[in-house]
Amino acid sequence: MGTRYCWERIDWFGLSFESSIASPEHELISIVKQNDETVVGLTPKIVGGGGSDLRCLTKYAQTPAFIFGPGGGGFHGVDEFLDLKELINVTKILALTILDWCGYEEE
Repeated sequence: MGTRYCWERIDWFGLSFESSIASPEHELISIVKQNDETVVGLTPKIVGGGGSDLRCLTKYAQTPAFIFGPGGGGFHGVDEFLDLKELINVTKILALTILDWCGYEEE
């Protein structure tokens, strides 16, 4: 027989969130991906992991949600920063995405 363990209780500590997922095939994600390729010239990686309040939109409001933004470092700390070139690129990508998603009329 192997070793048996018995715990009286398990303590969960630290930050924890419910899981949720948005389909990477959703039209809005495809539009952002396409615009990222147009502006940056690279195909973005679609990855998962981490926790955020987006689960509330995805899970309870049936609204696909995802995190997209510039890189940086020191997140949520006193030395938090963004890469300015990435911030400019993300602004362009989001502007194009809004036009593609909402539509527009040329004058």
